[in-house]
Amino acid sequence: MPAWLQSIVDFFGRFRLWYVVMPWERAVRVRLGNRVVKRGPGFHWKLPLLDRVFIQNVRLHVVSTCSQVLEDGDGRTVAVVACIGFSIDDILRVYTSVQHLDEALYSWASAALADHITKGRAAAEEAVARSLEEQATRWGIRIEFFRLTDYTRVRAFRLLQGDRWSRSEIDLGKGL
Repeated sequence: MPAWLQSIVDFFGRFRLWYVVMPWERAVRVRLGNRVVKRGPGFHWKLPLLDRVFIQNVRLHVVSTCSQVLEDGDGRTVAVVACIGFSIDDILRVYTSVQHLDEALYSWASAALADHITKGRAAAEEAVARSLEEQATRWGIRIEFFRLTDYTRVRAFRLLQGDRWSRSEIDLGKGL
């Protein structure tokens, strides 16, 4: 579709008097910037230019953390990757408490995981899950699961140099 035609369709789309929320979605309608109403599945009316509607999928979401290299309580270096499954319980609380839900959960889980592993807690997975569940209720979501998907003890080589790197001077094979 040409850009000019898309612009016309978008312009007239703003004047639509209705919206539909699917069974796996929930919606928040904001009227004049201050009256907020939650909406469930179905057909709903809205006032053009006065109402703004935010529709959110509430099914299971899964977020995976990046690999974290940490030192556990025994001084060993470990690499950890985890995944978090969550669903949205309270759409209004989600929209009023956190902006980027996936990134917030990812950051919270990564920080809690680092905290529990570096302190040498053996049951890090359960402790992080409890910590996530406490925070999740404040954000209006439910943690379905938290699992470590990779936990590996690794031999770490930390290369500290100035602001230059030289491959010819580094031999990682020594000392293995």
